[in-house]
Formats: sequence, C-alpha cells, structure tokens
Amino acid sequence: MRREGLYHARIAAWRNELAKGKLNTGKQKPPKVRTDHLVRQNERLKKQLAQAKVIIELQKKVADLLGVILPQHENIDLD
Repeated sequence: MRREGLYHARIAAWRNELAKGKLNTGKQKPPKVRTDHLVRQNERLKKQLAQAKVIIELQKKVADLLGVILPQHENIDLD
C-alpha cells in the first residue's frame, strides 16, 4: 500500500469520514430539483391567459357594437 501512497492513517481518516457521512461514495441520491418556482410561474401565466381571453372577448363585443369589421385570423386554441 505504501508503494501506492496509501497509509494506514489516510485509510482510517476515510473510514471516519464515511462513518460520519462526509465522504461522497457515489451512492447518494442526487439532490431534488426544486419546481415550486415553476408552479408559481405556471399559475401566474394561467391568470394572464384568462385575462387576455376576457379582453379579447370584450374587444370583439365592442367591435360588433361599433360596427367595425375585424380581420379574420386562424383560431388558435389557447386551452
């Protein structure tokens, strides 16, 4: 072991670190990915989409009342 540079003291230190959980053995689970900020962003975007739909419907009704002909566009399904 000395030829490889491994001494009893170093091996004992590794054993102590392993026992204390400080040594990375590669068997640990990867850290969990936090998604709470994505959930909040998703909820915020859903609210904005709902508001945009209401505004579009209101604009259509106002255009009908004023007799303004709106150009026809492809209907995009936003649901």
